Amino acid sequence: MTTIVALIQLFAFSCLAFSMQKHHKVLKNNYPSIAVKPRGLVILGWLGLVLSLWVSMVTSEVLSIALVWWFCTLSLAVFAVALYLAT
Repeated sequence: MTTIVALIQLFAFSCLAFSMQKHHKVLKNNYPSIAVKPRGLVILGWLGLVLSLWVSMVTSEVLSIALVWWFCTLSLAVFAVALYLAT
């Protein structure tokens, strides 16, 4: 389940990053057929983070361990998105 949580977080942080004006221009230049408004990406990103937290808490037996793993995968997702946008 950690992999599913990490993939949801990666998607959520990608949505949050592309909702920012600087990165949304990159998205529109590379994929002109995508007509997503930045506000929709913000909502989708936050819903993805909440969903990933819920999945992490439901699938783990101990809440404290679930939160530790959630923050672990959260930092990896942030790092992956930052590396992608830095290039």
